[in-house]
Amino acid sequence: MSARLALYLTPGEQRRTLLEFIGKNYILLDVDGYAPGGSKEEVAWWLKVQGKEPGDGCGANAWYVASAGGRQLVDPVSRGLPELQKALAVWKALPEAERTPKIAPWVGDHPKTARLTPPAGALILRAYFSYLDTPAAGDPTPVKKTRWYSEIMNTRMPGTDVMWVTEKEWKAMIPAKPRKGEALDFPATLRNRLVTYYMLPELV
Repeated sequence: MSARLALYLTPGEQRRTLLEFIGKNYILLDVDGYAPGGSKEEVAWWLKVQGKEPGDGCGANAWYVASAGGRQLVDPVSRGLPELQKALAVWKALPEAERTPKIAPWVGDHPKTARLTPPAGALILRAYFSYLDTPAAGDPTPVKKTRWYSEIMNTRMPGTDVMWVTEKEWKAMIPAKPRKGEALDFPATLRNRLVTYYMLPELV
């Protein structure tokens, strides 16, 4: 299950309450479950949160709720508010040492899964995507409902992502002597990446 479905499967009228509850009570940590961090200690922490062994791999598609000490507080979250409320109650019952352990300084000792940084000169874009209906006549309109297996979800909320455009790519789109009405080629590398990873991200 995609992590964002925990939000999508929450009825639209309850989403603001869910987001306010998260903002007030939780610290969000965005971990690439398939290749976490550049630290062996971070990988070990993430495996502990998932209840896995080193050879199991770190892949996951859900919200995991854990203490800073690495204790998973509830099963992976797929429904939002009720599970997060339960997790908060469990966290409050933990000893102080589990809730606020001493954190060792970060050491980048796992370079194969180190966090990437934008290349020099890159253009960083915020990408938005949303499902659209294509009526027989008129312009496309946002899909109001869609089915995910047996679930009917409110899908008017767009997804977001971040896209890096290399300096070479964005400079290729700027002509040396721009003229009004001039048509320009869109870089093939950028086009392929945009279509493959951003237009239908759920299928990648």
